[in-house]
Amino acid sequence: MRELGRAKKIQFLEAQLGQVREVLVEGPAETQGWLQGLSGHYLRVTFPGPPELRNRRVMVRITARQDEVLVGEAVEGP
Repeated sequence: MRELGRAKKIQFLEAQLGQVREVLVEGPAETQGWLQGLSGHYLRVTFPGPPELRNRRVMVRITARQDEVLVGEAVEGP
């Protein structure tokens, strides 16, 4: 059951690629100059950006998946 659950989650994460999602920025990510936050589906998203975006909602285009974390880039709008 755990393997099935993980496979379904990975499938859902892969379906996010190319999509623009609103992300609530929680703060800096482990990589310098990057931020992390949660999407509306409670998916972890990281993207490059200034620390001033903390506690703000940012539109992010999802460009990649690293394990169970989505990677993206901030965009002006959908």
